[in-house]
Amino acid sequence: MKILVVQRDSLVAGVNFSLSVYARVVEAMDWLRDQGKIQYAVCGENEEAIFPALRWADAVIFNKHISAGAVRIAEEARKRGLRTLLDFDDLVTAFPAYSAGADEHEKFFPGEMLGLMDVVTVANARLRKEISPLRDDCVLVPNGIYAEKYPKPVMEEASPPRCVFTNADYLKIDRFRRGFTRVLQDFHQLHPEITFDFFGDAFPELLSLPFIHYTRRIPYSEYINCLARTGYCFAITPLGGKEDAANLRFNRCKNPFKFLNYGIAGIPAVYSSTDIYDECIDNGVTGLIAKNDYASWMEKLEYMYADANFRRKIKYTSYNCIYAKYHIRESANKFFDLI
Repeated sequence: MKILVVQRDSLVAGVNFSLSVYARVVEAMDWLRDQGKIQYAVCGENEEAIFPALRWADAVIFNKHISAGAVRIAEEARKRGLRTLLDFDDLVTAFPAYSAGADEHEKFFPGEMLGLMDVVTVANARLRKEISPLRDDCVLVPNGIYAEKYPKPVMEEASPPRCVFTNADYLKIDRFRRGFTRVLQDFHQLHPEITFDFFGDAFPELLSLPFIHYTRRIPYSEYINCLARTGYCFAITPLGGKEDAANLRFNRCKNPFKFLNYGIAGIPAVYSSTDIYDECIDNGVTGLIAKNDYASWMEKLEYMYADANFRRKIKYTSYNCIYAKYHIRESANKFFDLI
């Protein structure tokens, strides 16, 4: 079977690739290819080669593609009798106020694309419930990671210590935004020996965090390889919870990709107490959960940094958890069966 994966510009950042396409689709296609089940190619929705590539393909996969160009590709695919699949891992019809996508909300109504699809997939049960009024036959395909594709993580920590912070789009917190910024500032003052690395999209608060080493958004595989090889001491992962009532609907439909990424890279992390992390992380075993207030975050960061044995335990338990419970094979086989 020959599958064409359509890449697209990010919906929230000025780059010509989407991390969701990598994490949700390419990761699964890599595994299927390595099992000898498929051939696949990736082509950008704005590339001239996309329409000739349709002559080669048996099926086309999109992820959150809702542009006019994507509609034209889908229409041509249908004319050629190709199987079409559209995957969602975010509630794109309700971007929150913190997102760079919020200003262009009207562009993100996927009705036309939904009507052109043979199959619509979603990444979690809450998202399926939200998308169902638009497409009542959408199918849940769980999140996963192609564990053995990546190098075994460096379990020995770098010296001097390094901490990692990853964030696409703007900071995904509202009421706690200033408090979180102060947490980082105060923690740095207490522990200036720690180097902070940031991967992702620039956000305004970076101006008040000059000690953070900014690295632009990089492709998914390159990013995880970097995480696994650096020997990070720990990671931080903020996300708005119940205190951000206006954003709760969107945030509850997100996915714990950072837990998958940090876990497979052997990095212990502190996560916000939100539905998606409360449900998948065993607090104190595969990660630490912090309430979105200053005292809780400072307490958890200090606890994590103070105990090297505790960090080492989380490194191994989170790595084994991801390998055992979140391997990409289930997701990949589900995509294959649907196509």
